[in-house]
Amino acid sequence: MGAPGSHNKATRRTVHDGREFIVCGNHPDSTDFATKGKSLIPEPVQQEMNLPAANAEEAITTARDSLQESRTRKEEMMDTPTVKVMVTGHVDLPNQDAILETMKRLWSITRADMYDYYGREVELVGITGMANGADRLWALACYESGIPFDGYVPPEYPEIFIRRPGKYNPLKTEEERELAYTRHYRMRDVARELIIVGERKDKYTRGDNFRRNEAMIRDADMYLCVSKMHPREVLKKRPSGGTNHAIQKMANRQVGVITWIDPARPDELRNIDLNKEA
Repeated sequence: MGAPGSHNKATRRTVHDGREFIVCGNHPDSTDFATKGKSLIPEPVQQEMNLPAANAEEAITTARDSLQESRTRKEEMMDTPTVKVMVTGHVDLPNQDAILETMKRLWSITRADMYDYYGREVELVGITGMANGADRLWALACYESGIPFDGYVPPEYPEIFIRRPGKYNPLKTEEERELAYTRHYRMRDVARELIIVGERKDKYTRGDNFRRNEAMIRDADMYLCVSKMHPREVLKKRPSGGTNHAIQKMANRQVGVITWIDPARPDELRNIDLNKEA
């Protein structure tokens, strides 16, 4: 794991699966796999039968060393397991310092669990919607834990949504909006990838956030919810709001178990199976 602050700023742009990516220079996809497809049998082994008898012992030693190097290269080329953990949660949260510490504890637990499961280190990646509240806390938890994170946002999100007062913007004062705007760009500076979900337009709607949520859920392997309402209650009562929409989409996709932090009890981590009744 890289130390906090080691993640480079985004430096190049690619397109994948209909979505626009800004990819960091140290992204693992930049690894050179130029040797892929070549024979893993070392040339000395292939040529051994053609060598003079006097050089046979030396050739065998060279072949064995070369074979070991080849095996080492093959192991290094094997994909490192990647586990992505996303967050959904409210913007207006109490007990944010305690929630942040619990999020960092969750990363420590996840790192140990994944090592036990795979038998080796895995690449852990956070996924955040880059909003205020739970999204920002999750980005901080990633950063302070030395874990890279990907930010998912609608096009022109900070300019159209954060800075403009509107029906779906919970930030009511200009001071609150400017602070959120600054924090958003600080998150961008250290994000591994910035993933733009949707098409550019001048008007922001709640559907833009919903589409962003769906992309995050689709790409994640594990799920964290910071919600004032128990996730199963959300499924029963089906209230409006981005966090509640995300919980409903998780249940629709049958993701199974999610981790829940209740802001009123911020020191607790609870696993909730969305496929089971209370």
